[in-house]
Amino acid sequence: LQPEVQGEAQLFAFAFNSADFSAHEGEAAALVPAAKVAKTITVHGYTDSPVIDVPNRSIALARAMAARKFLMEHGIPAEKIKVRFSSAGNFVADNTTDSGRAQNRRVEIRMAY
Repeated sequence: LQPEVQGEAQLFAFAFNSADFSAHEGEAAALVPAAKVAKTITVHGYTDSPVIDVPNRSIALARAMAARKFLMEHGIPAEKIKVRFSSAGNFVADNTTDSGRAQNRRVEIRMAY
């Protein structure tokens, strides 16, 4: 997973049909301290689906929950973390290309200070 800073959100991409979340040592070194001082954290899971359906709702939620679990395992209190998910739409890239769909399968982590 490679995070990107986009505005105030960090984006983590996922493989197709995957909810495996991990951050490399350098990524965690930046993400975890920022999360510890944040007042609130919003974790939002997305898919590359153009339609809302049960499987995509499940994967979007699973992605957000995996990121939440990662944060909690690194000492972030659960009560600071809000979980959201969108099973279709809200694309950040062209969803008609493989690379665009890969970018749209993501979790966004936003922090408020």
